[in-house]
Amino acid sequence: VPIVTPSTYIVNYDANGGTGTMVDSNSPYAINSIVTVLDNSFTAPEGQSFVKWNTKADGSGTDYTAGDTFTATDNVTLFAQWVYPAIGEGTLSYTLTKGAATVNGSVTGVSTLSATSTSFTQSTLEIGSNNAKNDYCGQITGHAADFSETQYVSLSFNVADGYIFTPSSLSMIAWVNSSNAIKSKVVITDGEEKIESNELSNANQTDENITFPDDAFTGKMLEGNVDIIFYQWGATGKRTYIKSPVSISGQVTTAPSKYAITYNLNGATGTTPTESSKFAGRKIKLHDGVTGITPPANSAFVGWLCSVDGIVYDAEAEYTMTAVATTFTAQWATSYTVSCSPVGSNFHLFSSDTQSL
Repeated sequence: VPIVTPSTYIVNYDANGGTGTMVDSNSPYAINSIVTVLDNSFTAPEGQSFVKWNTKADGSGTDYTAGDTFTATDNVTLFAQWVYPAIGEGTLSYTLTKGAATVNGSVTGVSTLSATSTSFTQSTLEIGSNNAKNDYCGQITGHAADFSETQYVSLSFNVADGYIFTPSSLSMIAWVNSSNAIKSKVVITDGEEKIESNELSNANQTDENITFPDDAFTGKMLEGNVDIIFYQWGATGKRTYIKSPVSISGQVTTAPSKYAITYNLNGATGTTPTESSKFAGRKIKLHDGVTGITPPANSAFVGWLCSVDGIVYDAEAEYTMTAVATTFTAQWATSYTVSCSPVGSNFHLFSSDTQSL
């Protein structure tokens, strides 16, 4: 079968979260003709600004700006790329001393920096120490053999109401005074959003940089109180130093709208689950469909019907919020138990309704 090569190619423009329509009056283009990229005429999503076009919706393709040209060799869709304009951008650099932290530099919209600590099982963990290695902030000692969320040191800062902080990098170096392999990791979190570093297995008396997966910071929006938490485990009674300063870089933007999340028990009784409103792109874990809920008679929970996409999600499934209020409606199925009873040499089946599978 001969391969037929198209004689023309179509160029489309996609709002990619914006609104409106755009049509290239010169499309379709003859093969190998020159395409000139148009100015954006879509309406931006709330609080965002247009920055460029890209051949992929997520911005991972080829970038174009208005007036750029390319040769028509295939059908192409150009997706609008939007950003929240930064009102502040810079680096917060923590200088650590015994029991405290001071900050150098500032980012508009970010304030109230502090250092906190908690106790390890065997000993204490502190920010700063009189016995600190030169140029390092001080010791973390007595970590347990196994990871625990109760064993940490943290630095914190506050993002002003109505703004979000989008980090781009974190600089932190650990130094272990031990021949044992000590494990550690860093989590940056506002209590909902979480950015987690790669796990580090520290060698004896060497500087070790805390690193993050390539996409760890992509699309992360932090609000309110933000903690930079350093966890450590792997051996007991050993000592680690964190090199000063510890720096986090990023930008502050005006917070986008949040969208309501509601649950509908759909005939069940009990306590209706609640969830706070979320930014588009935030991930939530759905309710288990059981705790605090009494199902309708002869019914068992099978999932949550989403009002946005029509999909029935499993209990405790992860869902990514979109830019629309969302309702999850409980779905119930009639349930039965089947029993059998011997009568002589025969078995008779009896079925009866039940409220659980």
